[in-house]
Amino acid sequence: MKVAIFGARNTGKSALAQALSHSDSGLEISEPASIIAGLRHCVLLMGLDLRPPTPGEETQDAHLRAGLSRAGLACQVVYGSGDFRLRNALQAIFRCGAPVSETVQNAWVWPCDKCSDPDCEHRLFGRLLGR
Repeated sequence: MKVAIFGARNTGKSALAQALSHSDSGLEISEPASIIAGLRHCVLLMGLDLRPPTPGEETQDAHLRAGLSRAGLACQVVYGSGDFRLRNALQAIFRCGAPVSETVQNAWVWPCDKCSDPDCEHRLFGRLLGR
C-alpha cells in the first residue's frame, strides 16, 4: 500500500516518512503531490502536538485539512513523538486496510482505549508537560 504523509512545517513528517520506510512494514511512501483521487493510498496528517505551533502553522494545517476534504481524501491524524508516533502511524495504516507483516502487526500495542477522548489523562498530562 502507498502511504502519503501531509503536515504543516515542523510537524515531523519527514522523520516519520524515514522511520516508516526503514520499518519492516513493506509500505511505499509517496510524495503527497503524487496522490490522485481514486488510487489506493493511506493518507496520514501530522498533528500539531510536538511543540506549540508557530505563527502560520495552524493556518497551514487548516489549509491542508480543507484541501484533503475538497479532494475527497480521508486521512488519519497521527500524534505522539518518536517510537510512539511511529506506532500510532502504523496503527493508522493498519486501519486503512494495509496488509502488514506479522512482525509489525505483533509489535502494535494500543496505548489505551481513550485515545479519542478529549478528557483523556494522557493528553492532559502531555499538554501540562509541554508548558
